[in-house]
Amino acid sequence: MALCRYGPEICAACREEVKRMQEEEKLEVPQTTGPDWVRDGIRESFPDKARRIVFNHAKWNTGGMPFSPVDVYVVWFCYILGGWKALVSTTIPDDTYYEVTYNKEKDEIYLDTYVKADNVKIAEH
Repeated sequence: MALCRYGPEICAACREEVKRMQEEEKLEVPQTTGPDWVRDGIRESFPDKARRIVFNHAKWNTGGMPFSPVDVYVVWFCYILGGWKALVSTTIPDDTYYEVTYNKEKDEIYLDTYVKADNVKIAEH
């Protein structure tokens, strides 16, 4: 099963697919939105929220380059240990990537920033 990027809380087709699979007891799907993640009257998925958080953080480090929300993209995200995690990057050529984590128990979101230090080829043994 492949869900679109919005998940079952937002996308009707995903919601129907998840409902069908849950009825067949084949799937348990965690919600991709928080209980009150609403922006401009629209529920916001975790990947979209992560992109917005990174955009608001990174827009101050552009060095004068044009920068907009479309310059921020989610590389990977998953549901892990009761919360969400997303690896996010931008088109800014600064070797920086971001990790956005949602702790469901505490209803907190954390932003970690990383800068690539090395890219070393490891020889096969």
